[in-house]
Amino acid sequence: MNKYRAVFINLGALLNRSDVIINNGAQISRVLFELSDHYREAGKEILGFRRQADSFFESLSSELDDVLDIVNKKENFWTNDLDMDDIISVKQRLRVLQSIVPDLRVQLGRVIKALKNIEEKSVHTQGYLMTGEKEAQEVLKQHWLGSIADYNGRARAEEERKQVLYVLQLLKDMLPNLFDFQDFLEEYDKQLQEVYSKFENVGTMYKPSKKALNRLISAAKKLETSHRNFNGEENRLGQKPKDHLFLEDEMNAMNRDCTEFNVKFKKSDDVYVNKIRIWSTHFINALAFYFSDGSIEMFGTPGLSEAFDFEWHKDEKIKRFVFRFASVVYGLEIITTEGRSTGWHGGQGGRAFYTEYEWGIGGFEGLFGSFSKYICSLEVL
Repeated sequence: MNKYRAVFINLGALLNRSDVIINNGAQISRVLFELSDHYREAGKEILGFRRQADSFFESLSSELDDVLDIVNKKENFWTNDLDMDDIISVKQRLRVLQSIVPDLRVQLGRVIKALKNIEEKSVHTQGYLMTGEKEAQEVLKQHWLGSIADYNGRARAEEERKQVLYVLQLLKDMLPNLFDFQDFLEEYDKQLQEVYSKFENVGTMYKPSKKALNRLISAAKKLETSHRNFNGEENRLGQKPKDHLFLEDEMNAMNRDCTEFNVKFKKSDDVYVNKIRIWSTHFINALAFYFSDGSIEMFGTPGLSEAFDFEWHKDEKIKRFVFRFASVVYGLEIITTEGRSTGWHGGQGGRAFYTEYEWGIGGFEGLFGSFSKYICSLEVL
């Protein structure tokens, strides 16, 4: 729990004085501090339960062993020749153990309630973090498009966005394990109820029957197994879950939830593309199209990739479009009807494709494709 708290507090302190996420920073900071408090409370309740449970199971194991010694050594215990001292001793020992179970269940209920509070607050916090990430993204967009020329400011925006995304993913990864831990604790509680009912059954008998004691011991062993697994289940809260909806390999993450776009280079005689900006690393990170009326259409996420600007002439069109494609667009080159070339940008992954205008004079009038974090697909209009 403390690992999560440290992350929430650090990001909360950063956003509280942020000059990037200005509109939502203070509110996100407050939500993160509240979430940290919920984690602290859950940690206290878990520690309290673990201490009570450890003490109970130490007594349970010892007392049941003593009870078995008594009933196994006294051959007449199961006959009609009653040894009242032995019967009283057995019932007293079991009654003491039974009296501990209700308090243990109360503390377990406090743990489950604290975890449900975390669940609710975590989902609530994710919404705030997504809003903050969008704000940071918008600031970065202004840097990427050249509206703001401040390298240090861009670096701060990149760092804050990265930390927000990290915490957002942390919360998403935590939820499946949190649900599993709650299920485990609810099953643990059912087993406590079962042991209590077995104590109750034995306690109502004038002399405990062998069958009743065996049922009690069997229920107790199941409960002890769950208790031995308690620490492992708790530790899973801080691990990355397996086989859940948020777990994706890198390529699927790049290509997730792609949104279609299309850009016609000449909208009217007065509004046309006059510059194309390409951001690339070993694939195409983002594209931006600058129009003569000052508007800009941008797709993808530049990140820390380098930008390349290519001036586009008013009546220019695409003569030949070369690209490499697999799960994303890895690289591209545009050759215009004026014989000019953007040169190759991006990497050499995927397979090579090209489209060439072959219908006399003229060329392709724009591009269409899809994008998510990067450019998913691209073709000519």
